[in-house]
Amino acid sequence: MRCAAREKLTTAFTGPDGQLSPQAALVVDAMAASRRPRSVLKWLSNPRGGAETLREIFGRGQLVTHQVLDQLNEITVWSLRRTLTDLNILPVRVETLAQLETRIHKVAAPLPGRNRELMLTYGTWWVLRHAHRQHERTGRFSRAQLRSAARRITTAAGLLAWADGQGLSLDRLTQGDLERWIEGCPLAREAADFLRWAYRRRFAEQLSLPHQPCSDPDIVMSDDERWALLSRCLHDATLPLEVRAAGAVILLYGIPLAKVVELTSAHLSQRPGPATDRGIPDGLRVSLDSPVIAAPPALGRLLAQLPAAPANPRSRPLIEAAEDPRDWLFPGRSALGHVNASVIAKRLKDHGIRVRPSRNAALIALAADLPASVVATLFNISISAAVRWSRRAGRDWNAYIAAEAATRATQ
Repeated sequence: MRCAAREKLTTAFTGPDGQLSPQAALVVDAMAASRRPRSVLKWLSNPRGGAETLREIFGRGQLVTHQVLDQLNEITVWSLRRTLTDLNILPVRVETLAQLETRIHKVAAPLPGRNRELMLTYGTWWVLRHAHRQHERTGRFSRAQLRSAARRITTAAGLLAWADGQGLSLDRLTQGDLERWIEGCPLAREAADFLRWAYRRRFAEQLSLPHQPCSDPDIVMSDDERWALLSRCLHDATLPLEVRAAGAVILLYGIPLAKVVELTSAHLSQRPGPATDRGIPDGLRVSLDSPVIAAPPALGRLLAQLPAAPANPRSRPLIEAAEDPRDWLFPGRSALGHVNASVIAKRLKDHGIRVRPSRNAALIALAADLPASVVATLFNISISAAVRWSRRAGRDWNAYIAAEAATRATQ
């Protein structure tokens, strides 16, 4: 069957000159050597898969580059991009940063002359540059950070497009004009960064958005429910390993799922101990420069089993992936290297563990027990966020005391 696969691969990826390009030859050799030739043939026959994309690109005699794939539907090409990176046909890149750059150009393209220049300057030299600095400083630029940056870009472009429709340029925009725009824009607050940037660079007058106080998070899970779910994650062997481990980390520490899926073996800590305990982590770090958080033995045993082996051999990639030096605890097949947070979120939900209520319940419990400065340092959240959680925990505790006092007074 491998011979048939090679023949069909060669036919599919031959260029207009009747020859295989060097890139096409690498793909043919790798796919023909796959341990799953039947799956390779199925991949070739999928009219909406990566094989069809390569057939079109090679058929035009074109080189495959990240920029060429950026022009296509990301949902269609993400797996292909990872495969081509593993084959060293494409260089490794930080996908979230690349996607932000692409988004900036797509959002700016429809704007007229001056506004397009403003959008590209703001997006490239402010938002994207800041994103690169975040990545250089922390080693990460997550999907959540990408979505936040994309909202700022899209909202700023929306403001410029609205102003142009009103016959206004940015430097002529008044506070009254801005307030008219706000009435029809539910995400207007996302333009605050753009307006500050434009004022500092004298592209606009000083304009301000109405203050919108941060709403308190909903606490819909009781502490008893949280402990029951945590016990299930730690001890119920019928749950998938990655569900148990991710759920336990969220329920115990309130770490965002986007950071949980980015954990590697380097985030785990193990102090010298008895031989029976070797290989069992006794702590973890939220980021590599954060202090170690103690992990109970039951969680350590779960973390030691990661990454989980695929339940179905067919879920393995068609070609053997290049070794990833980061040693992900939750590896995935996307270009990120680790599993997408939305994938784990769905698995957790399918097993009765909702991410947001679980995280909120954990944070409110931690804030009630620890000073805000300790919560901020250990769990790598801003001090302002830690203070808000501490205040919320204090209000909840005061309300409990008042309710208990009222109950006793009536007895």
